[in-house]
Amino acid sequence: MKKLLIQVFILLFLMPAVLFGADSTTFTPGDVEAKTISGVPIGGVVAWKSNQVPDGWLECDGQSTAGYPELAALVGSTVPDLRGEFIRGWSHGKSGIDSGRTIGSAQGDAMRNITGSWTGHRLSMNIASASGVLGQVPTTKKVEGPDETDGKYIISNTINIDASRQVPTADENRPRNVALMYIIRAE
Repeated sequence: MKKLLIQVFILLFLMPAVLFGADSTTFTPGDVEAKTISGVPIGGVVAWKSNQVPDGWLECDGQSTAGYPELAALVGSTVPDLRGEFIRGWSHGKSGIDSGRTIGSAQGDAMRNITGSWTGHRLSMNIASASGVLGQVPTTKKVEGPDETDGKYIISNTINIDASRQVPTADENRPRNVALMYIIRAE
């Protein structure tokens, strides 16, 4: 019985590795990854975690579709340039969500409105509080002039707006992300 269990173990766990070449010294990630996406139709776009484009595919970088007539019939004379772009699912008539868009249309950047408020006691900007993206910077200034305020000090508040008080900021609007290369099946 023990001998039978050992034989079953060898057949189930060791033989497939030998038969299919699962030796870590012969593993080629590029070959395996390219085979796993072979069922994608021509014109299908895939997010690719490699800087090497597999055979039969093109990087979505705006390049010409010359030499790929089936792809050209689907997308035109160039592949889409998706470098640095976020892909958004087409709403396809879904009410209230990104309506009026067509397949393949580009959309400019935008961000939600950031609002805040301030309250004061009078128009002289005597600010009691500020909230949201608004902040106050109290300043003291000596007034010099020909009127009765000459030589006196006045305290004023400057209202400033800074979205970083509410949200992470950068020189662009973006969600959290991971950089991948978009590729399109060409043949």
